[in-house]
Amino acid sequence: MKLQELKSNKNFMWKIIAIVTGAIMFIPMMYSLFYLGAFWDPYGNLSQVPVAIVNQDKSYSKDGKTYTLGNDLVKKLKDDENMKWEFVSYNEAKRGVDGTDYYAMIVVPKDFSKKIANSSSGDFKKPKLTYIANKGKNYIFSQLSYKAAEKLETEISNKITKETSQVLVDKLYDVKSSLKDASDAQNKIQDGTQKLFNGSGDLSTGLNTAYNGSQTLSSGLNTAATGSQALKSGLDTAASGSSTLGNGIYQLSNGNTTIKNGLFSALSGSSNLNGGLNQLLDGQSQIVKGSKDLLDGLSQFKSSLSNGSDMSSLSTATGAISKSSSAILQNSSQTASKAGDANQKIQDAMDALNKGDTATALSKLQDAKSDASTIQSLNSPQAPAPNKAPDNITAAATIGKISDAIPEQVKASVTETQQKAGAAVDQFIAGTSKLKQGSKQVYDGLSSAASGSKDLSSGLTQLYDGSNKLQNGLNSAYAGSLNLTTGLNTASAKTGELSTGLGTLNSGSQALNSGIGTLNTGAQTLNNGIGTLNDGTTKLKDGLNDGYNTLNNKLKFTSTTMGNFVSSPISLSDKSINTVSKYGEGLAPYFISLSLWLGAMFINLIISVVGMLKLTKNKFLNSFLGKLLVGVGLVTIQSIMLTFSLQLVLGVDSVNTAYLYLNNVFTSIVFFSIMYGLSTAFGIMATPISFVLLILQLSACAGTFPIETAPVFYRMVNKFIPMTYTVKVIRMILSGINYSDLSHNLLILLSFIVIFLVGGFGIKTLRLSIKKQVSSEAAENIA
Repeated sequence: MKLQELKSNKNFMWKIIAIVTGAIMFIPMMYSLFYLGAFWDPYGNLSQVPVAIVNQDKSYSKDGKTYTLGNDLVKKLKDDENMKWEFVSYNEAKRGVDGTDYYAMIVVPKDFSKKIANSSSGDFKKPKLTYIANKGKNYIFSQLSYKAAEKLETEISNKITKETSQVLVDKLYDVKSSLKDASDAQNKIQDGTQKLFNGSGDLSTGLNTAYNGSQTLSSGLNTAATGSQALKSGLDTAASGSSTLGNGIYQLSNGNTTIKNGLFSALSGSSNLNGGLNQLLDGQSQIVKGSKDLLDGLSQFKSSLSNGSDMSSLSTATGAISKSSSAILQNSSQTASKAGDANQKIQDAMDALNKGDTATALSKLQDAKSDASTIQSLNSPQAPAPNKAPDNITAAATIGKISDAIPEQVKASVTETQQKAGAAVDQFIAGTSKLKQGSKQVYDGLSSAASGSKDLSSGLTQLYDGSNKLQNGLNSAYAGSLNLTTGLNTASAKTGELSTGLGTLNSGSQALNSGIGTLNTGAQTLNNGIGTLNDGTTKLKDGLNDGYNTLNNKLKFTSTTMGNFVSSPISLSDKSINTVSKYGEGLAPYFISLSLWLGAMFINLIISVVGMLKLTKNKFLNSFLGKLLVGVGLVTIQSIMLTFSLQLVLGVDSVNTAYLYLNNVFTSIVFFSIMYGLSTAFGIMATPISFVLLILQLSACAGTFPIETAPVFYRMVNKFIPMTYTVKVIRMILSGINYSDLSHNLLILLSFIVIFLVGGFGIKTLRLSIKKQVSSEAAENIA
């Protein structure tokens, strides 16, 4: 009965073990299939996740263009199926995010278009898209939706960049055109600055000359000021002299009146003198004739005397002759003398008149007039009449005749007397001859005097006429002297003002000189500055020309092409290696390893339970190798089932399908070997140890995020756990194999098999040996 019950119990246990084992065989497949199936392609199903869009933007017009970026965004999102966009009001969106209707909301502000439009004119105020997510509802999706918001931001930014760059390029073309205009204008400016530079040089030279001239002007004005003072003094003196001159001219006019009156008298006297001289000339002509007759009579008388004429009559006659001769001689001598004097004085008067010495001429004319009066008195009837001489001579001749009747007796004495008288007559004849010659000379002198008197009369007439003109001129001169005096006084006063003005002008000229000096220095500085400016304008001209040429050569694109380029300047060429097409495929290495670990752990647990229950008597199955082979067989079946279901249901793709199967089988064997070694060494305690290892590997194998993102402890553990290497190998088989790395990882996994199996077997042997020794010692002690 007991044996039958025992057999029934074993059969029942085997059935339980079989059912459990069957269920365990599906655990890896179900775990991976269900978990990966749920998250195989979450990004492809985001179109079912509701996200609220709130458009508060208002259209804005600028430069003839209307900006409606908020509406443009709404239109774009309506055609976008990446998420389930819901276009609602702000309050509804906020209520939905706070509740369960929306996972997130994106708000377009009301000044969105305005700020973007104004950015083209330099008003750079960034518009903001407001993103609000309920992260507590689903953190992962909040990250995904935030990425979506960032994508919207990027797309809008690209659009703005495109439009802005188009505007900038259009502006560049405007700049190009402006550069051309500026270059042309700068060429003209440079020409102007060159002329300005040349002109500034001329200006500097001119100012230098002006500076020298201003110094000369200042010196000249100083001299002029001194001269003006001297001129004023001279004008004062001239004014005084002009007054004196006026008085002198007035006196001269009075004197000229006297002279004119004297000349009138002299002209009258000259007329009388001329008449007297003509009379005298007539008388002298008679004297000359009488002296000739006298000389003839004396000759006859001498002849008569020689013949013995009457002495008494002779004596009387000779006495009369002697007296007449003496009178004639005396009158002739005086007349000749006075006529000579008058002639000389008339000549002196003429010379004085020629020299302009009117006073001397008048004096000489008065003297000549006096001489003329004297000559006239000498020839008056009271004077001895020279014309009686011929009568005396006739008497003498008569006496000669009478003498012929004188008695002979007195002849002797008469003869002597006659002889003496003859000698006297000879002397008288000689004197009479001289008288004749002198009378002739007097006549010639009187003739010259008469001629000079005529010239004198003509000269006096001219002089009188000249004195009238002189009087008129003196009257005009006097009036002019009065005007001159007035003018000189005015000139003196104005010269004083001129002197003051010249002093002021001199001070001003000194200031001008200083100013021109400063201006000259400034002009030189200006010239240097204009030279620098000219150099700068030349460089600017060259720079503008170079800038225009460079811009013209470089600006080979349109605003549209540049906008497209700037909005998306980089074209990302995705040449990724070991590509993974689905999110679940990326997680597959991690979940396959996790599933196979769980399957191996449960298989090892079943084998351990069977061993503990001693459900089989088969020595091989109860051996270390037998249990190992049974476990390896079971985990191999698990891995094949897992791989097949993933490919069939989820469509997991791999670089090499055989590699995928073989690797999954190998991974299962590695995991089972580790657990079997632990079970061999520690028995039933291996299960909790395996579970602890599972927890460590879940966090440290880098199945989801790179191990570099984990804390230091996990990075240290990562190197010593098998799942780290199984995840790497599965990733390579699914996406791309690096055979060197693959071999390295496989060797490490193989080392895990050896270490844990050998270690487990060794520990078990040691443990059994110790147990046997302890039992033996215990038996001996009992014995």
